[in-house]
This record gives sequence, C-alpha cells and structure tokens, in this order.
Amino acid sequence: MWTALLVGSLAERALNSAVEIARTLSKLQPYELRAPLDANPDPSLATGASGVASCLEYLAESGVFPDGRAKAREFFGFAADVMSSERLNPSLLDGFTGIGWVARRLVRGLHEFHETDVLTDVDSELLAVLVRSPWKMDYDLVSGLAGLGLYALGRLPRTAARKALSRIVDHLAGISEVSGPGITWHTRPELLTDLQRAVFPEGHYNLGLAHGVPGVIGLLGQICSSGTGECEEKARRLLSGAVAWMLGNKQEGSARFRHCAGPGVLRREIRSAWCYGDPGIAAALLVAARGAKEKAWEQEAIELARHAAARPFEEAGVIDPGLCHGAAGLAHIFNRFYQETGDPTFGRAATFWFEKTLDMRRPGMGLAGYSSAVKLYGELSYLKDPSFLTGAAGIAMALTAAATEAEPNWDQVLLLSPVRRSQQ
Repeated sequence: MWTALLVGSLAERALNSAVEIARTLSKLQPYELRAPLDANPDPSLATGASGVASCLEYLAESGVFPDGRAKAREFFGFAADVMSSERLNPSLLDGFTGIGWVARRLVRGLHEFHETDVLTDVDSELLAVLVRSPWKMDYDLVSGLAGLGLYALGRLPRTAARKALSRIVDHLAGISEVSGPGITWHTRPELLTDLQRAVFPEGHYNLGLAHGVPGVIGLLGQICSSGTGECEEKARRLLSGAVAWMLGNKQEGSARFRHCAGPGVLRREIRSAWCYGDPGIAAALLVAARGAKEKAWEQEAIELARHAAARPFEEAGVIDPGLCHGAAGLAHIFNRFYQETGDPTFGRAATFWFEKTLDMRRPGMGLAGYSSAVKLYGELSYLKDPSFLTGAAGIAMALTAAATEAEPNWDQVLLLSPVRRSQQ
C-alpha cells in the first residue's frame, strides 16, 4: 500500500508546485515540444508529448489535477499521429515502444487511434525489429534491448510479447561476454558519442542504469518470474552472471560504482543519480532480486541504497531538479525504497531531497519555476524543460507521489518498480 511521505506544509508546497506545473503544461501545444537542439516535434516518452501525457494522466488519476485528462489525450493523440506518419526508432525512452508504453496507461487515444490499435502496431513493429541478427544496436534501457524487453513484459501474456521476450533474451545471450566470474555487455565505440569515443576509442562496459548493465539486470530479474518457461531459464542464467560481474565492480568510497569499466577508465567517484551512480543501480538490483527471489541480492541492493542515502549533498553532484540526474530523481528513488522496506533511513533521505527539489524552484524562470541544466556548445545553461525524464513533468509526478496515496506505477519504465500483471 503506497502512503504519502510528505505531510503538513511540505506536502502543501509539493502539491501546489505539481499543480502549477500541470497547469503550465496544459497551456502548451504538443507540437511545441522539441528535444534540445532538435527542430522536429517530439512524440517521445523521455522528452516529448508521450511523457507529458503520462504526467497529466497520473495527476488526473491522483486527483491532484483532474482537468489534465483531456489534455493528456491530446498529447498522446499527437504522439500516435507522429508514429503513424514517420519512421521512429524502436527505443523505450526515445522511440515507438515508449509511445506504446504510455498507450497502456491511457484509457483511449484521440483522432482515429484507439489504444489497442496503437499497441497492436507497436507489437508488430517490435517483432520486425527483433528479427535482425546478429544484433548490432544498443542493449541498454534507454535505447536498446533492456527497454524493448520492459515494453514486452508489459504486454504479457500476449503471444507477440512472449515472442519478443524470447528474441530479446536470445540477443542478450548472443552479444554477452564472459568476464572474470561473470557476464557483461560491451558498448562498442560506434554506439558512443563523439566525445565519449575520444575518451574510450575501444568502447567500454557501462555501469549506469540508463545505458548499462544494471538495466539488463533489472529486466532479466523480472523475466525470471514472468511465466515464460524456457525464456525464464535462459534469463536466470544470464542474470546470475550479470549480477556477479556488477558486484565485482564495487569499490570503496563515497560512490560504490563508477561510470563505466574497461581500458583507460579511472577509478573516480561520480554523482548520485538515477541514470548513473549508486541509487539507480540499487533500485534495479532490488527489482531484479525480488523477481528472481534472491534474498542475498535484495540485501545488497538495500545496503547500497543506504550507503547512497548517507552521501552528503556536497558530494552528490546534483545541480538541477529533474528525475534523470537531479534532486527529484533521488527523492523518488529513496521514497520508493522507503515504501518497499519501511526503513526510516530512506524516508528521511527522500524528504531531504524533496526539500532540495522545492528549494530549486525559481518563480518566473523555466517552466513553473523549474529549469534543467544542459551543456550546450560546452557551456552549462539552464533551460525551460517540460519533459518527463529531465524536466518539469517528471518533477510534478515525483512530488505528487510524495504527497498523495497515488502509487506511481509510471516509475516501472525507469526500472524503479516491477511491471505488474494488474497493469497489463
């Protein structure tokens, strides 16, 4: 049972801020949403119309902003229109499976698109993508196999979903590497940005939840209890090796895990965040441990989260309020751990980071007072950002989850909670 973490004046501040964000989002038109440095309208879950639709739907469900439901349908209808007219990549956070993910949460779409029509199209397109062999695309949560698998989990027990999961596990097995006592996945140099490739010309082994092995761990753990037979068995074999490799990279220090591993990687500490760092890794490991029914892994996840919760603000590297790598993301992760364990350590950490989130609000700036830190042309800038992953929509969702009893099932897409059968 989800309970409200925040009470009194802090809860009031959180809800007032969430409502202000929702009202401001409702005044936008879907075609106004664009990813940074991109001139094209953005239908995606991470940065575009699907993410805003998910936000407004959740705030309507929670009773915090009932007027948001109609606008949520409008944003989703726009995303469905774009998906039908343009060739999108398959990724969960940036592509057509993310639009499908949001369709599952909405009662119906707008225009000529009904929810089931959108999902049937996404299922077919996903199977067509997964026919490719050998797999040469990403394996991660944001852009690759782990994210595609998360979408497929949400479509079980449908035949198309079972086929998709089987192909995804086979692809993961095919591109895996044995490393020491475990199994891992290599991010090839051609999949890196130019800046990353200059530092890692041979590629690297990514340790972040967004782009690395923890995302695979979170997916495989859930497949272990998915009722998919042989696919479960294959997933469990991969999972055991992946967890062994991941825990083998743990180090001493303020941050237990680095950004990545491989030739030329320095043993330096990184910030605390969902995308990279201990909090996101702990969350994915907890989801995997419970899916696979591995108590030892669950304890590892909780201990890692406790270590992350104790990290001082000055060392956390947080400079903006969003979900991906900001204060709201940390607050929500610790709130999720509090709800799952009842440990007051996590309740205190979550409250601290929610206070930081609210303190970062600057009336008259950004969107409803919130701005996102973005590096543009080598310079750090603070921009108006309506998005789910890095901007105001995600902040509103985390604040609403903290101040109400509306369980945030939307965080399944970030691997912060398991995909549940009741949501399928």
